[in-house]
Amino acid sequence: MRAAYCSVSATSSIQCAGGGHRPLGEFGGHRWAVFYDPSQFFLVNREFGCDAMYDQSQRDVNCDRNNVMDLSDYLKAFRERWLLILVCTIVGGGLAGILTERIPPTYTGESTLFLKVESTAGSLYERSQFGLQRVKSYPSVVQSPDVLVPVIAELKLDITLADLQSRVSATNPTNTFFLKVQVEDSSPERAAAIANAVSKNLASAVAILETSKGESTSAVSLVQTVPASPPSGKTSPSLMLNGVLGLLIGLALGLAAAVSRKRFGRRVRTAEDVRTATDLPLLGSLGRGPIRKTFWRYRKAPVDSEGTANKELRNNLQLVAGGRLPNMLVLATGSAGYNDADLRHELAASLAHTGRLVCLVEADFPTGSGQDGDEGPDIRGVADVLSGNCDMAEALVASADGLYQVLPAGSRTSAPSEFLAQKRFPAVAKKLRDDFDVVLAQASRTSQPINLAMMASSADGVVLVVEHAKTRKRDLARLLAEVKACGLRPLGVVMTSVPTARRVPVSGGWRSGDFRDADLQLELQRVHEYR
Repeated sequence: MRAAYCSVSATSSIQCAGGGHRPLGEFGGHRWAVFYDPSQFFLVNREFGCDAMYDQSQRDVNCDRNNVMDLSDYLKAFRERWLLILVCTIVGGGLAGILTERIPPTYTGESTLFLKVESTAGSLYERSQFGLQRVKSYPSVVQSPDVLVPVIAELKLDITLADLQSRVSATNPTNTFFLKVQVEDSSPERAAAIANAVSKNLASAVAILETSKGESTSAVSLVQTVPASPPSGKTSPSLMLNGVLGLLIGLALGLAAAVSRKRFGRRVRTAEDVRTATDLPLLGSLGRGPIRKTFWRYRKAPVDSEGTANKELRNNLQLVAGGRLPNMLVLATGSAGYNDADLRHELAASLAHTGRLVCLVEADFPTGSGQDGDEGPDIRGVADVLSGNCDMAEALVASADGLYQVLPAGSRTSAPSEFLAQKRFPAVAKKLRDDFDVVLAQASRTSQPINLAMMASSADGVVLVVEHAKTRKRDLARLLAEVKACGLRPLGVVMTSVPTARRVPVSGGWRSGDFRDADLQLELQRVHEYR
């Protein structure tokens, strides 16, 4: 791909080498210079001095420096992703419970010793103070090899001294003569046996340490007051504690995931996503309808559940277009592969219900119907009209419900060259505009036999079509660049395949600049009449 090197001066003059240019336009809330080359779209942001080349092999550059979330954005993200948060919380608690059950249980055997002062020297208070000071040192003695090695030999334990030291501990409750010996083990009986053996050897070791040289008795002694018995329940792991921690961790991950998808999500899901990518209003939010055949001959009238959404889309189109519907409206898609027949046929039916004469132009050959995507050898359409094989009156057919007229794409074999089609389409479009109140077409940059560039001189406005949770933001931004480079005026965005739970009033995020002045609409009408 050949790059176009461009610069924008302070007086808005554009110098561009290697490609044509178009005037400055509004894109993403900022002023951009759009340079069009048949193989690329090159955008220069005059405010921030950054650029973005929209190409399949390159990533888009985010020049919006004000994309910061506030408290309301966080709350909205949590509300939109409540199901994700709930699932993460439940999964976190469930995994914590499963892991807790798989961890080997630990039991704690506890023995209680009492310090007895044998010496009679001094007052009772002095002996008490002496005992309180001495008992504080005994928890460290429990780790002594003189205490633990005999325990290993006595109970014939198959463990090392270091391993036993890690399982044994002793504590002295504050301002008491008690000493509590605790032993952790996977067996409750063995934990109690080790605790009793450690207590007995600890008492012997303290007696030796507290016996002064030349005396036969020690000043203090340890007496076991509460022998250890096998514990009835495990000490760890705690199912309740781990479950609560798992729920909290799952909740935290769910909240983080919701914020991340809101902040860094690349798919278009909400009106805010549409506004961020294009700075255009969301005109319609259409749900997932039942599976129906996409070819016009088999189409029935719109289902009732879609009537309200299409009516809202029709009214919003009229609002943004200055109080009157465009004479020729184009539905722009990102590629010819995405062909939402439900949208265009139901919108055509909705427009026809108002009493207007509506013609739906099939600008792209259908896929999967007939041989090589043809509508059939007996079906004439816009390709035949552009080739001069038939008149428009011969190609027009009524829809299945008779509400509007359809100009099929025709046969692929009858399609003229792109140059010839671009040359003849303005005359065909003028004829359609004269005969019908609203002409509706859905096209892309690569659709055949008619593409977006051919419609630029005839269309009054274009609506960008995106699919909920499937269209990426950068693809939507690239589609807007393509539409503007073709000279088309974008009116807004319509989102399809929206889940019922996500369908909200689209006008809540509109701005005053989204409404077009009626005088401007009349001026556009005069321009088209001049053409």
